[in-house]
Amino acid sequence: MRSPVITVGLPVFNGISYLADAVQSILGQTFGEFELLLADNASIDGTLEMCHTFASQDERVRVLASETNRGLAWNWNRVVVEARAPMFRWACHDDLLHPDLLARCHALLREAPSHVALVYPQTIDIDESQEIIERYEDNLDLREPTSHERFGHLLHTLARCNPLFGLMRTDHLRRTGLMGSFAHADQVLLGQLALGGQWWELPEALFYRRIHPGSSLNAYPDPAELTKFYDTGASGKYFFPHARIFIEHARSIGRAALPPGEKVQCWTALVREWRFKRTMVGEARGALRQFLATKTKRVPPAS
Repeated sequence: MRSPVITVGLPVFNGISYLADAVQSILGQTFGEFELLLADNASIDGTLEMCHTFASQDERVRVLASETNRGLAWNWNRVVVEARAPMFRWACHDDLLHPDLLARCHALLREAPSHVALVYPQTIDIDESQEIIERYEDNLDLREPTSHERFGHLLHTLARCNPLFGLMRTDHLRRTGLMGSFAHADQVLLGQLALGGQWWELPEALFYRRIHPGSSLNAYPDPAELTKFYDTGASGKYFFPHARIFIEHARSIGRAALPPGEKVQCWTALVREWRFKRTMVGEARGALRQFLATKTKRVPPAS
């Protein structure tokens, strides 16, 4: 096929239950100038075979296979590396798209100024049977002119990372650190995108996000296990998840191509808007208790 306008990257691991519906909702878009990268992360449930079937039926589909599961972060990042289009959108194996999602997002991003990093539609939550649960309001239309205003808005409002499934300028996305190898790294990536450019929200609800027990946050409630899901090489020790996110946000500001004064205002916004200060203290206490319990077990019994 000729050079695509949009790359849709769908990383997947053992997604056979919902994959067919997700892919069909992508291939059925009214805007057709895209490539679809199906990145299988060493699935054992027939997912890879289904990916190859779609590729044999539609020239827009390309399969990226792996013999080893290297974790969510690596799989999500490689579809960005392999993307050939100037616009990019991530997709999940269990979500659905309205047929006009790509067309509406493309039309808006094409006409938007170059400082607009992404556009995204509103979200409708659906259940395992595709029944509508509710319309979800993200309230993340980040049109503020400065990085610190956008960053503060994001920290104050962010609850779920739905805008990560918006349409982005590929060059903006590649200026970030992409997906980190730690729990909730998607929040840090969104922070980097907000530092780098505006977000525009479409008024239409065109993204159907499936809420089900097998989703990553439901399947891995423990932060250490969730981190191992992001990076299979992780040790599985206690990870201070909220403290890690805070530190990574601070590092993102330091690495951003911003004037020194703007960086200071971004750090100020981080301290002011960070909602998990008490949670971080609790994490530290929990880790200390865990450490002391381990040391106590190692003390030899008195002779």
